[in-house]
Amino acid sequence: MDHITERVMTLLVDKFSMDATITPTTAFADLGLDSLVLLELSVILEREYGTRLSEDDMAEAGTAAGVAALVAAHSAAV
Repeated sequence: MDHITERVMTLLVDKFSMDATITPTTAFADLGLDSLVLLELSVILEREYGTRLSEDDMAEAGTAAGVAALVAAHSAAV
């Protein structure tokens, strides 16, 4: 697991109280994440990685691995 995926997973477990048994491919819909949580996660990732992702981007990515891939792709493009 790459460091961005690890960070997203850590945030989900520690900050948003998700079960520690989730995986990078667990769907956000299965976790019951709402738009406010996705927005807050986006803000944290923007502060840490300088990558702005919209709530729609986050929802479309759908998983921690998907979000990490978007952050990596946006970071590489900058």
